[in-house]
Amino acid sequence: MLIFEIILVVLLLGVWMLLNDISFTFASVIQTGAIRMRVMTLILLVSLSIGFISFRSSVWDLYENTWNISSPIVAIVIAFSTSITMLLLKKVGPTNSVYYAIFGAILGWQVFNQVKLADTLLIPSLTAWVLTPVLSGGLAFLLYSLLQRIIRKSNIHLLHLNSFFRVGIITMVILIAMAIGTNNGSLFMSVVHSENLDFGLDFGFFFLDDQPLLWMIALIILTSCMAVPMKRNLIQFGNKIMDMNIIAVFTALTAGMLVLFFFGFPWACGTVGLSVMAVSPVHAIIGAIAGIGFARKRKEIEVSTLARTGISLFITPALSFGFAHTLLRLIDLPGLMQRDGTENLSTPEQVVNVTIPLILILFILFIIFIGFSFRHQQIKRIQAQNALKEEQHQRFEAQQEMMSMELKTIQLENERLNTKLEIKRKELIDLALDISEQRKFFDSIFQEIKRVQSIDDLNEVKIGLENIAQTISSRMTFSNEMSGFYTQVEELHKNFITKLLERFPDITEQEKRLATLLRLGFSTKDIAGLMSISPKSVEIGRYRLRKKLELTREDNLMQYIKSL
Repeated sequence: MLIFEIILVVLLLGVWMLLNDISFTFASVIQTGAIRMRVMTLILLVSLSIGFISFRSSVWDLYENTWNISSPIVAIVIAFSTSITMLLLKKVGPTNSVYYAIFGAILGWQVFNQVKLADTLLIPSLTAWVLTPVLSGGLAFLLYSLLQRIIRKSNIHLLHLNSFFRVGIITMVILIAMAIGTNNGSLFMSVVHSENLDFGLDFGFFFLDDQPLLWMIALIILTSCMAVPMKRNLIQFGNKIMDMNIIAVFTALTAGMLVLFFFGFPWACGTVGLSVMAVSPVHAIIGAIAGIGFARKRKEIEVSTLARTGISLFITPALSFGFAHTLLRLIDLPGLMQRDGTENLSTPEQVVNVTIPLILILFILFIIFIGFSFRHQQIKRIQAQNALKEEQHQRFEAQQEMMSMELKTIQLENERLNTKLEIKRKELIDLALDISEQRKFFDSIFQEIKRVQSIDDLNEVKIGLENIAQTISSRMTFSNEMSGFYTQVEELHKNFITKLLERFPDITEQEKRLATLLRLGFSTKDIAGLMSISPKSVEIGRYRLRKKLELTREDNLMQYIKSL
C-alpha cells in the first residue's frame, strides 16, 4: 500500500480508536490523577507497541487466514465505512466501539466476496462480544469484594493505601494497553496492512517486520495529531459517567485487562471452546463498572448506558456492514478488485482503473469532514466561551449589585451611627448644661439661705424662707426636662402618634401625653409623678381618654393603645 493510502486508512480508523475506545478505557485514570496526560501518552505508545509486537501472532493469524484484504481500495472503503458509522453513532455516546465497526465493514467485504461467515466468524464473534461485559463484570464484582475484605482486615492507613493503588493503577494501565495491542491491534492492522510491503528492521537479536513498524508509525502519527482532542475526551468521559474511587478504577482496569488477554490467546479462551477474537475494551470497562456497582450496592453506571451498550453490539457492525457492502458494490468495476483470488481476464483496453481517483475523492471527503468537524468544534468552543463570558458578566453584575447594596447598607449604618452619635453628643451637652444650671440654682438657694440666716427680724426671715420654698416649688415642675422627655418619646413612637392624631384629631396635648405614657407601660402613680398631678386626676384623664377613643366598658384601654 502506498504511504498516502496508509496515512488515509490510519487516520480514518485511528481517530476513532483514540477518541472513543482508548479515551473511554483510560478516562477513569485521568480522573484519579494517578498519571499525568503526557506520561500516560508515552505509556500507551510503548505498551500498545509491545502488546502487538510480542503477542500478535494468534489473533493476526486468525484474521490473515480468514479474510484477505488484498486491495488498497478495499482497505480505504472499510476505513471510510467505519468512520462514517462512528460519526453517525457519536451522539449515542462512547458505548460504540470502533473495533466492532471495523469488523462489520470487513464482514461487508466478505459478503461481497461471497464468503460463508455464519459458522467460521459471525457466531463466534457475537458470542465473544456478548461475553466480554459479562465476564468483565463478574471478575470486577469478585475482585472488588475481595479487595474490600482485605482492606477492612488489614487496617492499612489511607495514605499508604492510596500510594499502593496508584502504583497498581500505573501497572494496570501498562498491562491493559498491552492487552489492547494484543487483542485489537491485529484487527486494526489487518485493514492497514492490505499489501505486503516487504521491509523491516534487523536489530541482530530480534527483527521487526513491516506489521509492527506500521503499527508503531500509525500510533505515533495518531498521538501527534490527536493529543489535544484525546485529552478533552478523556476529561469529558471521566466527568460524565465515571464517579469511582481509586480502588474501583484499579478493579475496572484489572478486569478489563484480564478479559482482553483471555480473548487474545487460544490457550486461554480455547480451553472453554471459545475462539480468539477482537473484543471491545469499552464494553469490558462498562461491564467492570457495572460489576463494581453490584459489589458496592449502588448504581455506578446508568441503566440507559448499559442498554445502549447491548444495542451497540449489533447496531454498530450492522451499520458499518451496510455502508461497506454498498460502497463495494458501487465501485465494483472491471479490473478494480479481484474476488476470491481469481485472475481478471479483461484485456487492458477494457480495464478502467479508477483506484487513484476514488482514493483522491475519499481523501478529499475525509479532509472536508475533518474541516467541518474542526469548524463545528470551533463554533462550539466559541459558543462555550461566549456563554462563559455571559455567565461571568452576569456574575460580575450580580457582584456589583451586591457590592452596591452592601455599600448602601454601610452608608445607612454609618448614618444611623452618626445620628446616634449626634444624639449622644446632644445628650451630653444637655447634661452638661443641666448640671451647670442645677449648680447655679442650688448656689442661688445656698446664697439666699445664708442671707436669711444673717437676718435678725423674724418677719423678714419668714418672708425669706417663703421665697426660697416658692423658688424650689417652681423648680420641682421640671418643665424643661419633661419637655425634652416627651420630645424624645414622640420621636421614638412617631407612627403611634401619627395614627392616633389621624383617627382622633380632636385629642388634646394632655391626652396625647397620657396615651403615650400608657403605651410605655407606666403605672397610675408613675404617671401622676411625671405629669405633676394627683393619681385621682390620672384616673379622670383615663376616663376622658376612653370617651375620646370611643371605647366601651368591655374594651381594654392599654391593649387598644398598644394595638395602634
